[in-house]
Amino acid sequence: MFQKIRKNLLSWAITCSVVVGATACQENLQDAVQPQKNGTELTHETEEFKFVRIPTGEVLSAMDTVIFPTLLQDVAKQHGNGMVKKLLNTYDARTGKMTLQAAKSKEFTEWKNAKKVQTNYSVTYGARIEGAGTFGYASAWGAPVGTTNQSKEMRGFAFAINPYTIPAPFTYGMHVSTITNDVIVNCYEIIDYDKRIEGFFINLDIITNGFATNVYYQGHLQNIGWGSIVSPPAFIGSRFQHRRLEALRIWMLIL
Repeated sequence: MFQKIRKNLLSWAITCSVVVGATACQENLQDAVQPQKNGTELTHETEEFKFVRIPTGEVLSAMDTVIFPTLLQDVAKQHGNGMVKKLLNTYDARTGKMTLQAAKSKEFTEWKNAKKVQTNYSVTYGARIEGAGTFGYASAWGAPVGTTNQSKEMRGFAFAINPYTIPAPFTYGMHVSTITNDVIVNCYEIIDYDKRIEGFFINLDIITNGFATNVYYQGHLQNIGWGSIVSPPAFIGSRFQHRRLEALRIWMLIL
């Protein structure tokens, strides 16, 4: 039974080759990992794990289930089935939580005891909303900044990164109303013209070694809602349509 489930998971990760809405992918993933009807818990067939980190160097104790299907899909393309198996051994496909086997593994214990998880960058992102005088920053990777269903414009955006290094780890850009060309800045700069932000993208052409290996972002658009999860340098939002980009969420992961 487990071999059949595992085969379905790997088949899903490989054949889902087009980035689609997270809900659709997640439904397919959940269908593939349904437990046996008799309630028998799923077990992992190996003790090979792959822990996912964030730019601070911290190992994630749980994967955001919004992004996990997309990450598995990309890992299948980039690294093959072996890496997908390790990720599925490490994080539960349904809940995103680290599996008991992974949490108790010698590898994870060594990471903690030897303090191999070194702090590289402290990174977060934030937005200033129409009518607000200050920026609100995300509490965690994948947490949205901005508003949804409140008809408010996002007027400013910023990353908060420490330490400051040259060259900058990445650049990002936005389409701002009444400004013809996209505004592109390095990650240490703030975009805040007090005008409606309509589009967003990240450019990793000058990414520094080890900052992140898998970067994703998603936007909430006026009268549309949450769009597809995309990777750099894809543009999300609109240009010259007078449509608000109301909220953003971003993930930066290290495999």
